[in-house]
Amino acid sequence: MNLLLSTLLLVQGAPALSSHHQGSTNWLEGCVATHKALFKGDEKTAAKALKGMLLYKTTPQAARQLLLNIPKGLKAQRNLFKKVSVQCRSHWQKTPKDRSNFVVMTCPMVDADWIQKAGKLENPYAAETMPHCGYQLLPKKKK
Repeated sequence: MNLLLSTLLLVQGAPALSSHHQGSTNWLEGCVATHKALFKGDEKTAAKALKGMLLYKTTPQAARQLLLNIPKGLKAQRNLFKKVSVQCRSHWQKTPKDRSNFVVMTCPMVDADWIQKAGKLENPYAAETMPHCGYQLLPKKKK
């Protein structure tokens, strides 16, 4: 077991290794878990989801660096997620096999993108004031 994983287990406890983390190699699942928690305004779950993204083997190094210090407070977590979402989108674009069921959404009001499961838009950055503001950026919807 590597040092990072050992540290996460000590900080978060064994539940941090959910079957979702153990069974999936697609770190976009972690992006989606964080998206859902931020949309719900759940600071504690968002922090765990952000930390949990470190458990995926495919998490890019640039994202790992961002995820080393998880802030407290929804506003700070949302700001961190904006930066991590840049990495999520890049991975989504470069890895067609990992795209299934995921879409890239964007909100011009907060100037940020995010990955979520296909379906109703849920803005994680402005969930309280503009929960459905934005549109699907990728893949482009057919007209």
